[in-house]
Amino acid sequence: MWERLKRRHPRLFFIVGGFLLIVDQIGRIQTVKDLYTEGKNWFASRSDIQLTWPPHTLLAVGVFFLLLGLISFLLPERKKASSPPPPLEAHTPKYLAEQPVGEAPHVDLIFELPKNHGTSPGQLVRDEKIKVVNTSDIIAYDVSIQPKESHLYEAEFETIARLEKGHPAFAVMKLRAKSSGVYYSQFEELLSFELETSSDEENFKVRVPMVVQFYDDKKKVLYQTTHEVIYDGFWREAHTYLVQGTAPVQVTPPLPDVAALVNTGPSANKLLIKLIMRGTEKLMAWEIIREGLPNCYFVEFAMRDQVPKAYITSSNKEANEQWHEWYKVWKQQPGGFGGSFGTGLDGTLPW
Repeated sequence: MWERLKRRHPRLFFIVGGFLLIVDQIGRIQTVKDLYTEGKNWFASRSDIQLTWPPHTLLAVGVFFLLLGLISFLLPERKKASSPPPPLEAHTPKYLAEQPVGEAPHVDLIFELPKNHGTSPGQLVRDEKIKVVNTSDIIAYDVSIQPKESHLYEAEFETIARLEKGHPAFAVMKLRAKSSGVYYSQFEELLSFELETSSDEENFKVRVPMVVQFYDDKKKVLYQTTHEVIYDGFWREAHTYLVQGTAPVQVTPPLPDVAALVNTGPSANKLLIKLIMRGTEKLMAWEIIREGLPNCYFVEFAMRDQVPKAYITSSNKEANEQWHEWYKVWKQQPGGFGGSFGTGLDGTLPW
């Protein structure tokens, strides 16, 4: 009954009614009586009206409120209009809202190092490995943690050919210290290297991003999940957190076949940007236009006594570097640019 009272507003009527009943019973105590007498005398001295205290007035009012509360309590509660549920993003993690349920695997990384209070020099690195877990019903293929590298180390992880739900696997890591060439297999060693490169402002803590890539059961779409390992170097404690759930990877489209571009002239999709010519010798830079795809950059080089060369890339910076390398070869030959013509003689880069 008390639970029902708490859910209904009429409980206020019970409180008010009960309070008035109590006041009525103590209403004839001296304090209340004196206040009433003084007020009556004051009013009588200024008028011919004589006030009288109605017997048990508060009792009547209290009973009224009790009855009102009782009636309201017995009447059925009016149903409130149900509000529509909040949108998915309001109560679901962002990556689940973006990922269609049941259409792609979801791979998690699990790596936990408990706090270690022993900080004596020369302490052995713990041999804890990263566990790779598929939490979806769809099988993940070619599961691989992406390589990591800094100026202190380089680390590679073995690919897991097949990963099913309920069958986690441990990631096998091979880390090489660049200064000594020594190899390690403990992931905590990688965290220690990362800690060395962190700033003093980070207070012995380092955040290490980790990316896992994998294919679905049809092996047509490449997906990835992004994680972060936070390592407290003071307590030698680590925890892994999910940063982004399953998301498709934007795969770079393949570059055009070089053989189809060598020794062909300009066209609507092949724009000549810069050239140096001398007889059959040439250094030419082209920009390849592809509808619906990013442009790519093609450089070809032909010089006597050398095998013709060609280079294609999706990066104009890389194409500029290759142009500059072949430009130096041309410049250093006997006679240099004698007899040559074109728009690239001054050494400026094509892009």
